Amino acid sequence: PPRSTLFPYTTLFRSLWSTRDRHDPGVAERVARHAEAVGELRTAARAFATLGERAHRERRPLEALQAWQGAVRNLDVRDQPRARALLGRARALYRLQRVRNALEDLDAALAIARGLGDARLEIEVLLERATALDWSDDYTGSSAVAELAIARHREAQIADMAAAIALARARIVYRQARLADAIPLIDE
Repeated sequence: PPRSTLFPYTTLFRSLWSTRDRHDPGVAERVARHAEAVGELRTAARAFATLGERAHRERRPLEALQAWQGAVRNLDVRDQPRARALLGRARALYRLQRVRNALEDLDAALAIARGLGDARLEIEVLLERATALDWSDDYTGSSAVAELAIARHREAQIADMAAAIALARARIVYRQARLADAIPLIDE
């Protein structure tokens, strides 16, 4: 149908997508599908991202992957929402043992983060890449990428990422079979 005839529907899904309903999976599912169908791609991507985050928190990687694929499909601009969608999809992919695909998404997300000069996003992507490599038993590669994230964190001085950085340090030490040294790093 012509876009002009879709106006009542766009008004409807915008009202459904109010702040109080934003995290309701039923509402997010309906908004994602409808917004995509009527060409409201940014709204669809936000709704799919909500579904992806929820599935990730609930340890449902296949559902997370499907939701993040919806978000990526609706974001074609190289901006932060696309990078975050790629990051979410990568997280789901390596949990499904599709590490190579996850690394491709992480490379794309990292390029976007660096292009935007977004240090926080860059560090998040690097830490996720280190985790993906760790899941594929590439401990040397994982340590090298984690060290890059640690160095970037030191440069950027982002205080609320300290726990993630401490965990990355602990994983490096643990993978070097120095368990006693890893425990205090986790306690940081």
